Amino acid sequence: MEVTIQKMNKEDWGVMQKLNAEVFEHDNKHIADLDMQWPFSEIGIAYYKKVASGGNEYVGFVAELGMVTVGYIALHKKTVSYRTSPSVEIENMGVSSEYRSQGIGTQLLQEAEIWARGENFGRLHVSAFARNTHAIDFYKKFGFLEVSVDLEKDF
Repeated sequence: MEVTIQKMNKEDWGVMQKLNAEVFEHDNKHIADLDMQWPFSEIGIAYYKKVASGGNEYVGFVAELGMVTVGYIALHKKTVSYRTSPSVEIENMGVSSEYRSQGIGTQLLQEAEIWARGENFGRLHVSAFARNTHAIDFYKKFGFLEVSVDLEKDF
């Protein structure tokens, strides 16, 4: 069965929530204070609904295998005051654990790039936890380059 990628609609927020909870489970090993209840919080639910509804700031895409949604990508349109062209941030992306490493993330990323180019954005931007080398390697494979380093200190 072939995977299809399509723009999210407002009903897709629940599946995005479920898949993002899986991302949180995976990312929990990369950051010590990740709020594992965030995907189910009022703030999390409002975020999923905002992305799924689209509008001026957000756009999302889902990957479907038959009647099952197996992945998503959430994009945020951004203008950074000190940059000369607008960019699109990949705020998060997730593929159901049973469908990972099958090219679905690649298809979602390609769709995001096609969309961003078509909307005349100058770049895609993504952040990844420093310890998540799998994600970093994935993005580098598609030509993403390191442009900044975030540092933090716990106390």
